[in-house]
Amino acid sequence: GSAVLGAIKYAKKEQLGEDATIVVLLPDSGSRYLSKVFNDDWMREMGFFGQVGCDASIAEVLKVKPKQELFSVRPDDAMVTVISLMKQHDISQVPVVSDGELLGIVRELDLLNHMLMGSHEHTARESIAEIVQRDVKTVTPDASLDQVMGMFVKGGDVVLVVPGNGHKGSGVLGILTKIDILDYVATYCM
Repeated sequence: GSAVLGAIKYAKKEQLGEDATIVVLLPDSGSRYLSKVFNDDWMREMGFFGQVGCDASIAEVLKVKPKQELFSVRPDDAMVTVISLMKQHDISQVPVVSDGELLGIVRELDLLNHMLMGSHEHTARESIAEIVQRDVKTVTPDASLDQVMGMFVKGGDVVLVVPGNGHKGSGVLGILTKIDILDYVATYCM
């Protein structure tokens, strides 16, 4: 930046015309950009790679995803009840909904950490309210596959599909995991 500014000031001072050629050396190793332009994940997230062979919407992904019953729990549900539900249906996370509104998600790791690391005595009636992860990634059915990939690149385990266009309520329409996206791409985009 300093070199370019110096060149501009020089051109003005010397009153060089539009036809003048100025050579400016920009000494930079690029090390400051390793997390940006030299990072494929960041470039993809920012849309610089464009669509890579598959421009499906999330609605299309949900339509072909094998049908599974979608479970949700309430924040006042007992931990033992939630653990039993997850074990019975072989699921590792469950959305937390209250009055039709998504509050967050509870993952098996959240439950395990709380049970093992908790500094209080656990009871059978202890609720999940304090371990609900409220920072959950959500998309609407019209979101693109590329948008969801960006969310997974940022470290998400799951993405919840919620109603779009200002529709309140209805909680969660679906849950997408990395394997769901991988299965869709392998089946429909190759």
